[in-house]
Amino acid sequence: MEDKYVKVYVHNQRHKIMLLKEFLLENGISEVAEINKKGSMLLVGDIEIYVKKEEENKARKLIEEFEKNNEEE
Repeated sequence: MEDKYVKVYVHNQRHKIMLLKEFLLENGISEVAEINKKGSMLLVGDIEIYVKKEEENKARKLIEEFEKNNEEE
């Protein structure tokens, strides 16, 4: 996976990861992979999002837009 994909986002809240994945796919990112590093007992840890290397720049711009539109007040 490391050859074709690059990590573009890390967060610890599952709902935010799901919203971001949907946003990326709806805006032209062809594949969005997720690695859940949360421990099963305490649900502590992060979830990482990966995209294809050739879509990294587009994904990072979309993530920036997503973050601006979803800032917690």
